[in-house]
Amino acid sequence: TSDEANIWMLKSVYTFSKDVALNGFYANNHDADNYNKACSAQLTYKGAEAENKGTWGAWVAYRHLDQYATLFDTFDVVKAGQKAWELGVNYTPFKNTVAIVRYGHGKDLATDQNVSNLFGRVDFFF
Repeated sequence: TSDEANIWMLKSVYTFSKDVALNGFYANNHDADNYNKACSAQLTYKGAEAENKGTWGAWVAYRHLDQYATLFDTFDVVKAGQKAWELGVNYTPFKNTVAIVRYGHGKDLATDQNVSNLFGRVDFFF
């Protein structure tokens, strides 16, 4: 047993128009015997712009994050060791203020138990 990781990752983005984009990644840890793959695909529509009041965006994503292929949790509602669908929206109610809400629903990969998470945040830009 070792605590070393040999992870490689491939990322890609395709922009359909100025408002719609598809991005994703695939990662693999060659040193792990199990739970060694991770992938994500996200379709995004528009996006909130901090400088423009009233702008908004939305996305839907599928994330499969095996425990040994993702060393850090980089998503707010889908954690390492889970696979889940994520829905999210962001909105700029005031200049330099962006509100974000995310919801994830899926399964824990080790226990096969259902998981669901809700996350909200308001960012202020100065």
